[in-house]
Formats: sequence, C-alpha cells, structure tokens
Amino acid sequence: MIQYFTIWDVELLNKIQTFKENSIGITKVFFDGAIEYQYDYIAGQKKHMTDLIEFCKDRKIELNIITGTHPNNVLIENSEYCKIHYWYTFWLSMALHRLSVSPNYQINNSIGLDVMNFGVGKNLPIKYPFISMNKAPKIHRAIMMDMLAKHNILDKGVVIWREWCNNYGFKHWQQEQLLRDQKDKFMYQEMLPIEYSISFAQLVPESDEQIFTLSEKTSMALYFNKPFLVAGCKGFHKILQNMGFALYDELFDYSFDEVEDITIRYDMIAQNFSRYANRSTNELKQIYASVFEKCVYNKKMAFKLATSKSNMPAIVDELSEYLLQNNIPSGIQSINNFIQTHENEY
Repeated sequence: MIQYFTIWDVELLNKIQTFKENSIGITKVFFDGAIEYQYDYIAGQKKHMTDLIEFCKDRKIELNIITGTHPNNVLIENSEYCKIHYWYTFWLSMALHRLSVSPNYQINNSIGLDVMNFGVGKNLPIKYPFISMNKAPKIHRAIMMDMLAKHNILDKGVVIWREWCNNYGFKHWQQEQLLRDQKDKFMYQEMLPIEYSISFAQLVPESDEQIFTLSEKTSMALYFNKPFLVAGCKGFHKILQNMGFALYDELFDYSFDEVEDITIRYDMIAQNFSRYANRSTNELKQIYASVFEKCVYNKKMAFKLATSKSNMPAIVDELSEYLLQNNIPSGIQSINNFIQTHENEY
C-alpha cells in the first residue's frame, strides 16, 4: 500500500498523524515537496520532518521526498528508508506550463509578451533600465533594496515593493510601498505589468539567499528574453552556467557571484545596474540588440530543460500513475503530463 502527502496541504499534520496511527500495510510514502526548496521542513518546523523520517525508518517504510531544489542542496541524507529526489528544473516546467495557458498567456501577450515567441522583446520599446518585482518582504530582498538605495537607483528603474519588512534595519532606504503603475490585477506572479515589457533588464529577487532556487522569478527573465542578475545565493550564476545557460558577460561583472558576505554581494549587484541607470533609451535599445541572440539562446535552453523528461526524477512517473488510478488531483501530475506532451519539441 502507498501513502501520499503534498507539502502545501493545509491538513498535512493531521494527515501525517492519521497515517502514523494507521500505517499497517503501508510500504511506501510519496512526499510531494517539488514546489518547495526547504524540503527538511513540514509546516514550518524541521522537527515534523525528522519525526516522519524516524517513523518510516522504524517501521521500514520507504519514504520518497521530491524537491524542486538542486542536488547541491543536501538537507537530508539519502538512506535506505529515506530517498531524496531532486527536480531542479521543476519550476522551469511549472512556469512554462502556467505562462502558456489562459488567462496568463492572453494577458501577457496583450502587452507584447508572447511566451511562445522566441523573438519576444526584439521589437518592443525600452523605457526603463531595469525592473525588480518584490512581494514577500524577505530579509535578503530588503538588503537588495537597501543597496539599490545606497547607489541612488531605486527611482531609476521600476522597483515594486508591496509589503512592509519589519525585521530588517534599513541603512540607506526609508522604506515605503512601491507599486508604480502596477495595480491589483497584476498580483499574480504569471501576469506581468506593462512595465516589464519595456524594461531593459531584470533584477530577480529569488526565493532564498542560501539555497539555489530557480523559481518562476528567474524563469520569467529566461522566457521573456530579459538580461538579468539574481539576488539569490552565492554561486547562483555559476550553477546557471553549468546548466547550459550563457551569462551576460558583456553587460555585467559577475565577480559578486562568489562573494560570501550577502551585503557586499548585493552591493556589487546594485553597482552592475547602476551602470545603466542613466543611459538613454536609444542606448539601452542598442545594448539590448547586441545581446538579443544570447537572450534567445537562453530562452531555447530554458524550453529544452523544461520539457526534458530526463530532468524529472523517475519516481514521478510512479507517483503520477498512483494519483491517476486513485483520482487524486495533483499539480505534479499536471507538470508530468505537460512535459510528456511537449518533450522533444524544442
């Protein structure tokens, strides 16, 4: 018998407790955590995951944890009764799937952002030197905002700061809500504001500053031919390069990527964007044209990785079959179907 859990289930702790009380006959557990990166946590606490691992080990139940993070992010050691399945291209697949369906596709396409067009962005005007969109006010994002303020470029690009950060002491910025022209209809991460289409580059505030997370945030820049830098973990761009993506060496100095101190690292990222803060729109358009083919190359690479079944853990097929047979709706099954439908197209 099989037991299935998904990390975003609001009743997850109750379901795990019920499983512990009725585990006789269960030989395998699927824990779908693909959508998250901190796969050693359940409901915000590491203890809950540790308890589940120990329970399965004691009863010789095979626990399979699927995570959307990179194999270099070892939070739990693989063992006979606890197997970690890394799906580091999960969010590339998820983002492409979401961007290509209604209403996301129609809304983005209406402002010149056709995700299915490899030449997207080529003929669009450029008004802003960069865009950075922040929703959850995480500390590393607050540090990045502080560094943009330090270099006096917060008002040069389009910077969105929706929610207040109360656990970081800003040194250079007097915190305020920044929405620009973005209204509530653009609250959803797959529906982009018009400012995105007319920005030269993107500063991506990734999900985590310690773990490599290639989420929908970085995926957007890849799918819409946008030069970008990521405020994420140390070595983020080196991992991108190892995945097959080309870096924009003509535009940016990537020496920050190996800097340990996050404030210094983000300061250096801000300096990169300050180079373009006062460029004319004509200059930015010419510079963009000079790297456009590299943008297209990266978009094609993203499509290839997102639709390659070889990047998906083999166990996802087994899980999808179980979900199908038991009529259990699941995002992971939808992504699997999407990949199978589009494999080898790109």
